[in-house]
Amino acid sequence: MLDFTPLSNVDYSGGIIITDWFDNENDENSNLKISIKFLTNEIRADGLAVSIFEKNCVNNVCKTRKLKNNVSIDIKKTILKKAALLVKNKKIKNSKEYFKKNTDLSESDKNF
Repeated sequence: MLDFTPLSNVDYSGGIIITDWFDNENDENSNLKISIKFLTNEIRADGLAVSIFEKNCVNNVCKTRKLKNNVSIDIKKTILKKAALLVKNKKIKNSKEYFKKNTDLSESDKNF
């Protein structure tokens, strides 16, 4: 999902991903950074915080601000959808393995 930019900090145990600054396609004087915080192990909308920061530099004077736009909401939705799909696929795989294991009875078990 964030494969278009290098990551500057990834802490799996702390639940945070921070990208490096990358160029803003819409403004050559600004750079963007994305921060994702996983607040819980559950797949919930309130269990994930996505923030986007913009750094504008003019004449070697830089100002950073947090953006409030739909991009952070879109990133959050994409992560939640992907996580839900992964969990669903894992449950399907586990149930197929369970079903296969419990239906592959030996001949002596079949006579029981």
